[in-house]
Amino acid sequence: MKHKQNRIEAARWWAAMRSGDSSRAEREQFVDWLQASPENVAEYLELADLWGELGAMGKDADVEELIAQAGEPNNIVEFAPEVHEPPLVNQRPRKLYGAVASVACALVVAIGTLILRSQESDLIATAVGELRSISLSDGSIITLNTRTSLRYEFDDSLRQVELIDGEALFDVAHDLSRPFIVSAGENEIRALGTSFNVYKKSDMEATVTVLEGRVVVRTSAMVVDEQIIGASDNDEPSDHPQVELTGGERIHIQPRELLLPVTPVSPDRAAEWTTRRITFENSPLRDVVAQFNRYSVSQLLVDDPELADMRLNGVFEPHSQEDLLAYLRQAEGVNVRGVGNNWVISR
Repeated sequence: MKHKQNRIEAARWWAAMRSGDSSRAEREQFVDWLQASPENVAEYLELADLWGELGAMGKDADVEELIAQAGEPNNIVEFAPEVHEPPLVNQRPRKLYGAVASVACALVVAIGTLILRSQESDLIATAVGELRSISLSDGSIITLNTRTSLRYEFDDSLRQVELIDGEALFDVAHDLSRPFIVSAGENEIRALGTSFNVYKKSDMEATVTVLEGRVVVRTSAMVVDEQIIGASDNDEPSDHPQVELTGGERIHIQPRELLLPVTPVSPDRAAEWTTRRITFENSPLRDVVAQFNRYSVSQLLVDDPELADMRLNGVFEPHSQEDLLAYLRQAEGVNVRGVGNNWVISR
């Protein structure tokens, strides 16, 4: 009965693995099933004639060599160092199990490595004031600004990034077969090979700036300027408006806005935060303070609505609140005082 059950399970796994659409969880379960018993491996090999399927692996596969070829140690699914031979079932030939013990290790390593290489995922976050760059397996580079968190998942057909909070610069490696998509709340940015910056303020508000190349932004905003709605032949149809941006263009997506125009921007200015600088041109104090507060635990507070509208110009190091406070102390009619760990700006 056990032999029959093993064969039924082997048939099910053979069909699942050959379908080409098995999930990561299913492939991990398959590895677990192989690890459970050499007899499971024997049934699978016999049913599928896997000697032919494995090709170069061969009947006398060198397990150590296979492990070395599989990649880095952290890309290998571990297998017990010893495979204990269970009692023979239905007098199956003993010589089969000698090969099965080796092929079990080889098969688990090969399948496990395939699982980890076909899907790559991780959660990355930066602390207050921290800037961090990460290199991905496809050659793309993501630079995270302060207080930023994102999750990415790559497989054989898609490169997907979820910007959970904050700001990131994406330098995307060109790969026509795998679109690179960034989701930021209700907004989606799709690129094939380009450099662009996304600053997510909320699920409905985000700023997208393209430094090089082209991206298509899909948004749930109610109305977008009809002149900038467009889609290339490669874009999938969508019920949401979509905006095509090229190098030197920016769009700021806001809820309750009836028009979302594309505005020109200097690419160098868009990514200057990566050099720890921010340039303000006729910017209201409330926006300046909001930017500085992203980079520090101590916060700047403006307690006068009219003062919050005061316009500022200058280049600042956002990690240094003292630079801004020194600038404000020189302004006529502006008072700066410390309250606990924070600073209050008033008349």
